[in-house]
Amino acid sequence: MYVSALVSIVAFLILGSTVLLDQWIIGQASTGFMVGTAILIVGLCTGLFAIITAIGLVVSVPLPDELQIPDEAQRPDRAEKELAAH
Repeated sequence: MYVSALVSIVAFLILGSTVLLDQWIIGQASTGFMVGTAILIVGLCTGLFAIITAIGLVVSVPLPDELQIPDEAQRPDRAEKELAAH
């Protein structure tokens, strides 16, 4: 999720900065047109986010649970310390 969010934000900054800055500097585009362009770029970046997240979920589903990092309470050394403390 973090990777897809980072890629989407970077893509928006790259696309948005070039396109919107060009429209603003030229001065031929109205404010509504520039807002519409920004909304279109946000939509494309949201779609990019969804695609990367879906790929990550598809890849992670078949992985066995042993590869996942256990919580603090599930770690064997933590359980042994709790039993020794009681």
